[in-house]
Amino acid sequence: MLEVELKAWADLEAARARLEALGKKPKKTSLKEDVYFCASEADPRAVDPLRDRVVRLRIDGAKAFVTAKKKSIEHGVEASEEIEFGADSPEAVRALLAYLGLRPFLKKVKRSRVFAWSEAVSVELNTIDGLGDFVEVETLLEDGAGGAALERARGEVRGVLAALGVSEERIEARPYMVLLRERGVGIE
Repeated sequence: MLEVELKAWADLEAARARLEALGKKPKKTSLKEDVYFCASEADPRAVDPLRDRVVRLRIDGAKAFVTAKKKSIEHGVEASEEIEFGADSPEAVRALLAYLGLRPFLKKVKRSRVFAWSEAVSVELNTIDGLGDFVEVETLLEDGAGGAALERARGEVRGVLAALGVSEERIEARPYMVLLRERGVGIE
């Protein structure tokens, strides 16, 4: 899948009130713990998710998900080719990643309220421990989508952000991983 998303620093209560005023209802809440892994020889202080191979282990309740992304960011909108699969045991995933020569270097805790904007677009109201509050707008495209479909998706997520009353100046193009590292938060 190709994930197209943007995030912006936001007042979550104002965004929630706007979503509800537009008739959007929360779908779910979640607490996600993410551990990021890099090559054992990599300097974790310099790992760049736009350049380096990074694997994320996400623990969401009793579920575990392994994700690798090839990211690009244009004008604050991220497009990522994702490889993702579920696993029964976070411990087994950690052991496999260590066997493959990867080591944990950063941890992120994300508390979310998820709203369905449309069938294809979701809005998350997120609090990231050590960082603050963000609105994320996301849509998924089929593998291989590009050109016009990708540009439409970028425009759509920007339009949703505007409809929520969040200014484009609040868009944060840097990945959470970079923001956390800049603040010295979550480093393993």
